[in-house]
Amino acid sequence: MSAAELSKLVAEADNYITNIENRRRWPSFPKWFAICEALDISPKDFFDEECIGDSLQKCDLHGRLMLLDSDIASHISAIVDAIIKAC
Repeated sequence: MSAAELSKLVAEADNYITNIENRRRWPSFPKWFAICEALDISPKDFFDEECIGDSLQKCDLHGRLMLLDSDIASHISAIVDAIIKAC
């Protein structure tokens, strides 16, 4: 099944799944369940091994940061660097 076909199965634009694959977008919970159902997988299997447990928060944060423009991302990166140095 192509990304465009899966996008249509979950009632979204053709590039919806591609945007998720490229971490430019994250699905809502209802959409996430729809994707799992269309793929005939459990919600648990939706995430790869890198996104389990504590790493899930890091994956979610990374996905949301990818939505920001580069100037804002640079500012956030500087804040994170300062926090790391302070620890």
